[in-house]
Amino acid sequence: MSTSLLLPVLNQLLPFLLIFYMAVEIFARNPGNRLHWVTSALFFFLGIVFLGDFLFAALPYETAREALRFMKFPAVFLTMTAALYFFVMISKLGIRKLWMHVICLFPVIGLIPLVIDPAAVAMEQRAAGRVELFSGTFLAVEVVLVCYCLVGSYVLLARAGRRTALKSWMQKESQRIRIILAGCLLVGLLLGAGLLVGAMFERGGERIFDFVSSYGVLVWVFAIRQSMMKYDLLSFAGKRYELVFELSPNGTVVLDEKGGVVEANSAFRKLAGVKDDEPIEGMCLSRLFGVNQAFLAAYRQSFQTQTPLEMELEIVNTAGRVMDVELIGEFMEMEEEQLAFFIVIDMTERKSAERMLARLAYEDTLTGLGNSRKFYAAIEEELSRALAGMSRLALLLIDLDQFKWINDTLGHSAGDRLLQQIADRLRTSLPAGASAYRLGGDEFAILLPAREDADATGYAAGLLRMLVEPMQLRGSYYSVSASVGIVVAPEDGREVEMLIRQADTAMYAAKQGGRNRYHRCTPELNAKAQEQMKLIHGLSAALELKQFELHYQPQVDARTGETASLEALLSWCSPELGRVAPAKFLPLAEESGAIIPIGSWVLEEVLKQIRVWLDRGCARPGMTVTVNISAQQLREAGFADRIEALLARYEVPAGALRLEITESTMITDMERTRQVCQALIGLGVTLGIDDVGSGYSSLGMLNRFPYRYIKLHHSLVRGIAQSREDYVIVRMLVEMARQLGKEVIAEGVESEAQLELLRDLGCRELQGYHIGVPMNAVEIAYHLKMEGARMAPPAIS
Repeated sequence: MSTSLLLPVLNQLLPFLLIFYMAVEIFARNPGNRLHWVTSALFFFLGIVFLGDFLFAALPYETAREALRFMKFPAVFLTMTAALYFFVMISKLGIRKLWMHVICLFPVIGLIPLVIDPAAVAMEQRAAGRVELFSGTFLAVEVVLVCYCLVGSYVLLARAGRRTALKSWMQKESQRIRIILAGCLLVGLLLGAGLLVGAMFERGGERIFDFVSSYGVLVWVFAIRQSMMKYDLLSFAGKRYELVFELSPNGTVVLDEKGGVVEANSAFRKLAGVKDDEPIEGMCLSRLFGVNQAFLAAYRQSFQTQTPLEMELEIVNTAGRVMDVELIGEFMEMEEEQLAFFIVIDMTERKSAERMLARLAYEDTLTGLGNSRKFYAAIEEELSRALAGMSRLALLLIDLDQFKWINDTLGHSAGDRLLQQIADRLRTSLPAGASAYRLGGDEFAILLPAREDADATGYAAGLLRMLVEPMQLRGSYYSVSASVGIVVAPEDGREVEMLIRQADTAMYAAKQGGRNRYHRCTPELNAKAQEQMKLIHGLSAALELKQFELHYQPQVDARTGETASLEALLSWCSPELGRVAPAKFLPLAEESGAIIPIGSWVLEEVLKQIRVWLDRGCARPGMTVTVNISAQQLREAGFADRIEALLARYEVPAGALRLEITESTMITDMERTRQVCQALIGLGVTLGIDDVGSGYSSLGMLNRFPYRYIKLHHSLVRGIAQSREDYVIVRMLVEMARQLGKEVIAEGVESEAQLELLRDLGCRELQGYHIGVPMNAVEIAYHLKMEGARMAPPAIS
């Protein structure tokens, strides 16, 4: 070997062979490991740099330049790229893939001037040997990229060293980082020393001390090789711990005595709302989770005593998300420092499900008020306090008066919205210590502390005023009232069921009293309630047991005395209760909804009976039968269609049927009432307003509804012969009806004097016990026959 090749062999070829050997060695140790791949690539490209230097010195002058341009310097930039990938991987800083590739591939831009500028790299033969020459652009690019690579490598190593410094279970990883960092520092010193010594002892351009720099690089390579070969894998226990730490789906965090984060896995970062590329070390748990002072006090106490800590907390993380978490902590010593190891479990979904189940169990889903289960639990507890003499308890049972009509007319969605608005009003009205519940349907309950009875009655009065205020439903305003029953414990009862029963009785009494009022439970009320309960119980089976009967009372033409019409009157004959007056059971039937099937039965029986009378020749032409219709029947869908079907089934002329509706029925839902009345008039059925003058004055609506006549209430007729005021009222009503083209029927005629006055005032028909008592179908048929052929009764004297 010539003397001119001795130095290249020692300074470049021998290092190339050593580096290439180490590249193969590392790759063979673990071919499936990405870090081993990157390390082998780093050594391979670095070896090519040395090989390029050797060929630059050994090849003929004509081809030596190509070794620089196409071998050495491309390998230089690829070595920088591989080095950055290596440092990123061993630092384990969690850099996102996109940014990792941007950072590591940046040195590749050094290849651009080599490709586009043939003069980027040149050479010159001098007496002492060959010298590399560079263009200004290429030199600037090379210097920038070398600095970038060195600074980036040191930053990554420094952060990796900090990450592993306090983790005893990562000591092997920390040792690897320290060896590599030491190698980097040493190679930096050797490179600097080689350049300095080479410049000092340069002989005619020949650098005899290049071996210092070359073997300095070998030291760095050997340091990396040592870290990979000796500290490649953590101990089995440590590796297993690291895998559990990093891969655990639960948040895992190591804390210092003050609650500062020493180390945290990615699951904990996610819980805390901290991004992977944001520093978390040193941040206090109270800042990350917004935990309260109670937890911090418990944490410090457990830290001092080294006792395990388990707590469930509601937290607000740095992203503002509210979560429920469970913290399970143990304490341990690492490198003579006491630390806390916590597992943080996200309980948000489970707690949410538990709260939902609790709401379903104890909360009304529509209104948000407590449900019946919660009510019973609460009243049991409050009653126990009352019986112990600690307080007095008032129970208010509330039932809405017009809810069924709104629900049936406007639809269930409107009914639900009404209940929600009622619940909102109840909530806002509750005094301190009171609670509201929805028991079901349109029934609510309120438990109220009551030192005096006035506390309960005063609240009930205000509640009624508040509830009756109009509420908006489907773009219109509607008012609903309520009936309230009040009981106070322990005076009115010492058992829950008794209190509820008493309150229900009082509430029903409020409804019977006219609604939109409250009623306090009394002994007299209880006795009346017992009677009503018997009526309700009997009424539920009366229709099925055929206990209802129809009687017919004549209504005569005031001018001729002939029977012009019959009014069908319903009676109930109960084996247990005897004959029950309609005034007693009809309101109960209205309230319970039994009036619908009962009313349907009455209509069918009447039309069936008319058919019998027509077939037997008892009914003369023009005679009609009157049936009273309830508000619930009128609101029922398809009511007019059913009337038409019954008329057709029994082949009864529509003109033979008269339907009477009370004033209160008209004002409940005027538009629907008007539509149904128009349909009935279209069939040929005659309509009339019943009980005019009994309370609500509605003659002003006669011109808006297609009624043929009005029937004066018996309370007006009773005093007409004795009271000037009653006489004037009746005269005014008759005159007003005449002006509107309506006929007038007077009921309750019980004397000849009344009959004469009413006939003189212009009433068209008269009805009462003075004229004829109610009779069953057989009796009325006989009565009509006795009046003469074709129902021609004798004149009334």
